Amino acid sequence: MASEAHAKAPPGGAPLCNDEGRVLFYERVGRYFYDDSEVVAFEAPLPCITCGKPLSAGALIDGRAICAPQRAIVAKRRGHEDPAPEDDVPGVKQRFSQAFNSPKKAVFVTPSAAYVITAVRPVSPLPDDLTWRTAGTNEAYGELYGLIFGQPLETPALYVEFGQNGSAEFALTESSAMLLRCGGTRVETIDTGRVREILAAGEAVGLDGLRRFNSLRGRSLRGDALKEAEESELLDLLRRIVAAGIDPASPPNPDEGAYAIAGTILKAAA
Repeated sequence: MASEAHAKAPPGGAPLCNDEGRVLFYERVGRYFYDDSEVVAFEAPLPCITCGKPLSAGALIDGRAICAPQRAIVAKRRGHEDPAPEDDVPGVKQRFSQAFNSPKKAVFVTPSAAYVITAVRPVSPLPDDLTWRTAGTNEAYGELYGLIFGQPLETPALYVEFGQNGSAEFALTESSAMLLRCGGTRVETIDTGRVREILAAGEAVGLDGLRRFNSLRGRSLRGDALKEAEESELLDLLRRIVAAGIDPASPPNPDEGAYAIAGTILKAAA
């Protein structure tokens, strides 16, 4: 678990942040990667540079207030490949470039588990319910998506795919049927049931089978003549996909977000 120094609330009992999504991120993940020694109580409330709402405590950066959760998201600091603090050369100022709001990084939090992909180095031991991966590889995202969609979704949940937008909305998912994906310019809604349907279809015919099905179906819809063997193959793939639980009127479509997510899980499992 985190040391007391890194698990403390802001001085004076002030709220961590006015954004409950950021508070959840910080309490379950961010605080283990952020040295909060710069967090102080303010003599009078100051507006947060992110949301503009008053803060009674936080970090002061160039005289402007920022809450601990937001500071944990955007501050550039030591990465997992950088030298450990004990290896620093005395008198030599270190410059680090890792932050949570970097491309191909993500965080997922539920009441019972948390998963983070970040190159930022932890500042304290991680709890048993927090999984840390350092790079956003297909394998890491396959593992993450498997955690999200491989079982009924616990709520409230927070899912953020980070990019350069450090001020993105951190909306909480309250319905197990619809996952809110944050981190971009807008919050996206993902139908969790649809992802599971496509996963079942992929498990029935394989990822290559899904690709082949969409190729043949696309040609057929465009009016291209299929050979007899191709028509039989298309019908067989459709039969197996429908048997896996897919509505024949709504077969897996590469243009839908659920298809890409299911494909990542299937690739990682292959």
